[in-house]
Amino acid sequence: MPRADRGYCRQDGCRASILWARHEKTGIKAPIDATTVPDGNIEVDEEAGTYRIVPKDERVGRMLHRNHWSTCRDKPVKK
Repeated sequence: MPRADRGYCRQDGCRASILWARHEKTGIKAPIDATTVPDGNIEVDEEAGTYRIVPKDERVGRMLHRNHWSTCRDKPVKK
């Protein structure tokens, strides 16, 4: 059974702990911050290796993850 892969951001100025998981419907793989935060919007099923975007009305009072592309401290510069 697939599991979410644990790793670290490869950007020198970041190195945050991340999970690589696939969207539960599209199968698209994305880096997800490993830590949960009060303003997160992603629920990860580490056993299944999947994630889902949690609707706003289900987020209240929950600690959720964020997509690492939105939080990386050393984002690559787009040319």
